[in-house]
Amino acid sequence: MRTVYSDRHKAYRPKFDIVNGVVTETASPWRNAEIVLDALRRDLNAEILTPADHGRAPIGWVHDPAYVAFLETAWDEWVRAYGDAGEALPLANVQRGMRQAVPETIEGKLSYYAFDTGTPIGPGTWEAAYWSAQVAVDAARRLAADREAVFALSRPGGHHAGYDYYGGYCFLATESLAIETLCREGVGKIAYLDVDYHHCNGTQAIFYERDDVLTVSIHCDPRHDYPYFSGFADETGTRRGAGCNLNIPLPPGTTWSEFDPALARAQQAITDFGADALVVLAGVDTFEKDSICKFELVLDDFPGIGRAIADLDLPTVFVKGGGYCEEGLDRCVTAMLGGYMA
Repeated sequence: MRTVYSDRHKAYRPKFDIVNGVVTETASPWRNAEIVLDALRRDLNAEILTPADHGRAPIGWVHDPAYVAFLETAWDEWVRAYGDAGEALPLANVQRGMRQAVPETIEGKLSYYAFDTGTPIGPGTWEAAYWSAQVAVDAARRLAADREAVFALSRPGGHHAGYDYYGGYCFLATESLAIETLCREGVGKIAYLDVDYHHCNGTQAIFYERDDVLTVSIHCDPRHDYPYFSGFADETGTRRGAGCNLNIPLPPGTTWSEFDPALARAQQAITDFGADALVVLAGVDTFEKDSICKFELVLDDFPGIGRAIADLDLPTVFVKGGGYCEEGLDRCVTAMLGGYMA
């Protein structure tokens, strides 16, 4: 499968992560991308394509200009205030009943725009996020031109990023950019299918009032896992988008016997919607050996996900999703895409 990829993602190299209260080495987003890239070449004979620079305009289709300006300058502001020894993290998070206003200091801005406390901004964050967005836009434009499936190997990820906030190691909403690009290229109605372990809170929020985009997510029940406050089954869209959002939360420990019926339900919803194209967040953190997630899919399950997507018979953009187990990550991704191509 042809793959759009930029090595500019390597600019984002957070120094640490916090897992269950323990400071650890981060989940190596740059290494994971390289692992997947090597597997695509080896197992699928993928054609690797370099994205064009489509500029800042597409980013503005789905993001607040003030938020984009903050992302571009946040690290420089942090360095001016505190030096470059550490990384930029929020001091607080705006909550219910608090003033919804952007503070003047950098730690205040971080606290306003970040919805979690574990997504650091460093010296290469803007560069990596910018080029991740270009990968997604480029992949969508290629699909719009010829209707041939394409994989956007974009890092950092995007489905947790909203109109004016970031979190979950997502800064710019790559999946939303792919969707919006297809809409603006005149493709028609777009379905979005997210099979990542975590709910796509940012993507849902961006399209929650739209009736030309169907958002479907299969994920761990937010009562049990991140992002906790989005992804419930009763979130179905509002205004014009009423009925255009489907969440299928599943319990920790989910195996294929529970995941497969959820996937069939997603297929039916996409078919009923009458989509003209499909964007898939191809997360593989549902794998049983994943280090931070709690589903129990095995390697042999992933071709079934790919086949279910192929059965929809829609022009499809795949976007790289989560996956934090370096042992098996590559095989899970190529198994899903291989199942689609079979």
